[in-house]
Amino acid sequence: MPPLAKTIGDLPRTVAFGTNDIIHVLDVSRLLDIERFGRVNVEARTPGSLYRDRACLEPQHNLRFLKQCISGFREVIFADPASGRIYLRMISGRPVLVDRELLDRMVQAPDTRVSFEAVAPSALNGSVEAPKEPQYLPRSRADSPTLGEWGGV
Repeated sequence: MPPLAKTIGDLPRTVAFGTNDIIHVLDVSRLLDIERFGRVNVEARTPGSLYRDRACLEPQHNLRFLKQCISGFREVIFADPASGRIYLRMISGRPVLVDRELLDRMVQAPDTRVSFEAVAPSALNGSVEAPKEPQYLPRSRADSPTLGEWGGV
């Protein structure tokens, strides 16, 4: 996993950004980490006791926040953080567009695969429409309300 910031003073990597209606997700694993971090044993005295049960770190046990995002936003757009290329678009909790080539690469990450098996199984089985050409997130800061780093912006 790459660091969230390379050195002091660098912009942190953007995990997700959006508006009241739309969220753009650039890093599914970091969304799952929100729940993982909530399970930290703050009384831990050793690295081995940081989590009482390491099995709770598996992706299938950390989907609540991602599910809240999908149900709480009208549109959820998943995109590659390096390029901004969209690989899954969901509206009202349902997959409506899948870039099959990029999705196949992204689900090589276990967190992403397990997440989509739970929240968007139809995106994985080929039953969702594919775009005619790759689609990308807006590249200008005006259209991308985040201070973090992503897509070379």
